[in-house]
Amino acid sequence: MRIAIASTDGIIIDEHFGKSHWFYIVDMAADSGGEGGFTNIEKRYVTPACEGGTHSESGMGGVIKALADCEVILAAKAGPGAIQAAEAAGKKIFQNAAPIDDSLKKLAAYYGRSKK
Repeated sequence: MRIAIASTDGIIIDEHFGKSHWFYIVDMAADSGGEGGFTNIEKRYVTPACEGGTHSESGMGGVIKALADCEVILAAKAGPGAIQAAEAAGKKIFQNAAPIDDSLKKLAAYYGRSKK
C-alpha cells in the first residue's frame, strides 16, 4: 500500500491537505500488520489545492492526480472537499497531526485488524 504524507519535514504530519506543497511517499509492506515494514520512496512536490483560503476544482484534482499511485493520504487536516475528492478517486484520508512513525504504526495496525 502506498501512502502520501503531508509534512514539511518528513518527521511530523503537520500540513493541511489543501495547503501542502510536499508529500512524503512511503510503501507499507503487505504483511506489516502493525509492526512497521515501511519503505521511503520519495518527497513529491505538488501545487497546493488551496490558494488564498479557497480551493479550485482544478487545484484539488491536480493534487489528487499527483497522488494517483497512493491509496492512503495522511494529513494534519483535510476539508470536506478534499475528503470527497479523495474518496471519489478511491483514496482514504486520515487526519492526524502527529509523528509520522507513530501514525504509520497505527495505520498498519488498523489495516491489519480491518483485513482479519
